Amino acid sequence: MPRVLEPNVTVSRGAHASRDARCLRHSDLVSISSVSPYRKVCPYCEKGALMVQRNNSTGRLLRGDRCVWCGQPVRYIDDSINGEKFEGE
Repeated sequence: MPRVLEPNVTVSRGAHASRDARCLRHSDLVSISSVSPYRKVCPYCEKGALMVQRNNSTGRLLRGDRCVWCGQPVRYIDDSINGEKFEGE
C-alpha cells in the first residue's frame, strides 16, 4: 500500500538544495504510488519525491537525482531500477 504523505512543516522548500549528495538504494525507499515503480518518498524531508532522472537525449536512467521539495541531492547505488540499468553501464 502506498504511503500517504503528510506535510513536514519543519523542512521548507529547497532547504537541502546546497547539501552534498547522499548515496542510497532506490529499492530501500518507500513508493509513492503503485502505478510508478520509480517515484519514491524523499527520506530527508518526507514531503517531497525522488522521481529518478533520465538523460534527455537517450532516455537512460541517471544515478543522480534530487528531491522535488527539499532539493536534497542523492546518488543511487542500486545495480538497476525496475530492471533498467543506469546510463553508461
